[in-house]
Amino acid sequence: MKCDTDRRGAFAVVTSRGRKAIEGAAPGHVEAVRRIFVDRLTGEQLDAIGAAAETVLAALDGLDGE
Repeated sequence: MKCDTDRRGAFAVVTSRGRKAIEGAAPGHVEAVRRIFVDRLTGEQLDAIGAAAETVLAALDGLDGE
């Protein structure tokens, strides 16, 4: 679906069939992310990623009016 306020943007609509596919894939995806990413990092490393993400999100919040 076209975004009327930003010609670069578009919206995706998830159908009920697509929702079921996402829900079916979610448990395996979560397990893989934990096994490959989360479980390999220390608490300090995860905290650093969290802090960096918060900084980026705060900056994005400030862009809402632009």
